[in-house]
Formats: sequence, C-alpha cells, structure tokens
Amino acid sequence: MVTRARSLFRQRLEELEQHILTVQQSANQESKSSMGDKYETGRAMAQNEVFMLRTQHENLKQELSRFEGTDFTLWREECAAGSLVQTGNGWFLLSAALGKVPVPGQAVMCISLDSPLGKALMGKKKEETFSVNGKENRVLDIL
Repeated sequence: MVTRARSLFRQRLEELEQHILTVQQSANQESKSSMGDKYETGRAMAQNEVFMLRTQHENLKQELSRFEGTDFTLWREECAAGSLVQTGNGWFLLSAALGKVPVPGQAVMCISLDSPLGKALMGKKKEETFSVNGKENRVLDIL
C-alpha cells in the first residue's frame, strides 16, 4: 500500500513536470502577429498556467516529503501518523494528502493529518466514535 502510494506521488509529480514543459514550449512557440494584444493575452495566460502548475508541483513535493517522513512500520493502538484506519466510510491512511490510492479489492484514501477527518481521527482507538461535519462515524480497525 505504501509503495503504491509513493509510486502514485512520483507519477503525479512527473505528470505535472511534463505539463509545465508542454505549456512553456507552447507559449515560447507562439510568434507575434499583427494582433499584438491577442499574442500578449495568450502569453500571459500561459504564464499564469505555468505559475499555477508550479504551485501544484511544489505542494505535491511537500506532501511527498511529509509522506516520506511518516513511519508506517509501527503498530499503534490509537490513530496516529502512519495508521491505516478502517471506518464505516472506508479505509484511510493517515499521512499526507494524496487522495484515492487503488489497491486490489478496494481503495484507500491517503489523507493529511491537517484535514478535518485527519484531525477527528487522531488519537481515536478501535470502536471509538468521531464526528466530521456533524456526521458521526466509528473507527472499526487500526492497522
């Protein structure tokens, strides 16, 4: 599970890097025509897109760093960083924000400890209840 999540992080980083290059190349290949304002507008839009993609890339790198700094080998009696938690709404890996990680037979959501759900789960033990956005749920298992 952890290996699959790590691989997904790296894949998403590579995809963002490739997209940044594609947008930059596209902006660089445009030649200025008689419609100067249209060219400048297109170029500005491309620069904005590159900026947003770089921001996403940096955020994803920070999440990967957080993920890499998590010890997934410790067994814990209560929910903590690195715990794989089963709730009534599915499985959650408490580490870093990655989203859904498909594993054979199910999907596990990798969530940040800073997310509302991550905060609600922290410190909970098996069979304890927690609430997120006014909805009650229960910790079914902790691995």
